[in-house]
Amino acid sequence: LQSSLESADSDWEQHYFSLVSLEKVITKSKVKLDDHHELWSAVLLELSHEHLWVKMTASRVIGQQLEQIQPTAIDKESGSKSFLVVRKGCLYDLATHFCGHLDAEEFDMSTELSELAIKSLTWIALA
Repeated sequence: LQSSLESADSDWEQHYFSLVSLEKVITKSKVKLDDHHELWSAVLLELSHEHLWVKMTASRVIGQQLEQIQPTAIDKESGSKSFLVVRKGCLYDLATHFCGHLDAEEFDMSTELSELAIKSLTWIALA
């Protein structure tokens, strides 16, 4: 039992430090993940992680990426290959996750997570 508890405790750390590393690479190199569908999928999944720090870091990564994309430039008619267009229901999934962040219990909430969710939901509404 102790080893399974330790495994569960360290599980969030792997997710968290992977996201922090990705965030640093993106920030330093100004890389757009728009066409890197596998990474988008992985980060999107982390929005539903139970640990607050993982959700917050995933939200920051997605927020940084959304800031680099004009909301009006992601329509299918423009020929965009963005993950937001190619993956059916992506904007809906993002909105669902961010609304869930705003609806979280008080002990599972932070000001930063709320602000990130509101900024991302505003971007989604404009798209």
